[in-house]
Amino acid sequence: MNRASNDMIEASDLLGFAGAPYQQKAVDAAVGSIRAECEWHIAPQREDTWTLRTGGSDTLVLRTLRVVQVKAIASPHRQDLTPADVYDLGDGVLLMPGGWPDVVTITVQHGFDECPDELLALIADRARATVGGGRVKSESIGGRSVTLEGGIDPATDTVLSRYMLGGRV
Repeated sequence: MNRASNDMIEASDLLGFAGAPYQQKAVDAAVGSIRAECEWHIAPQREDTWTLRTGGSDTLVLRTLRVVQVKAIASPHRQDLTPADVYDLGDGVLLMPGGWPDVVTITVQHGFDECPDELLALIADRARATVGGGRVKSESIGGRSVTLEGGIDPATDTVLSRYMLGGRV
């Protein structure tokens, strides 16, 4: 993974977690896997512009769960659009009473200011699994046997699901 693609956290942000310190490459891989699974960048805030077909619906669902500000709206079909025409319903859903034009270009500031605290533990867990090859599932002392669990801890699904787009867009 390219270092430039992880602007969410540094390895030093995870120093208090088990297995730290982590190599930055492991942290980058962990952040990349969480972003891919959630289907959006999460943090930090950034500005993006999308051109979308709306079908004339009153609601527009964006590839984000946190719109901070609608900065600009344009459409070849309507010249009178302004950010004041839009209502943020939360979770990346924007309402335009009377319906959106069929095609709209929208610029938004979106994402969290910084990585949500509850995701830090998941990133640390994935960074540790990347380096260590997995979690210990079972071990025996006499026979010196260790079995590693593959994959991601299912208990993290609840936390992670709060940040997933879930294929909705």
